[in-house]
Amino acid sequence: DKGRLLQESEQLKKEIRLLNDKQQTETTRLLQENEQLKKDLQLLKNLEIQLQKRERALR
Repeated sequence: DKGRLLQESEQLKKEIRLLNDKQQTETTRLLQENEQLKKDLQLLKNLEIQLQKRERALR
């Protein structure tokens, strides 16, 4: 019985390790995606400003 509990305990530890690794990978991916979205948003703002300047110049 004790052996079975130890085995279950080891299996749970293994699963926890895998889930932690998975979570770390996902967190890293989301951080990278977030940075890219910030850059894209800044680019869009800059383009919007350029467009407004051109529209003013054409008036």
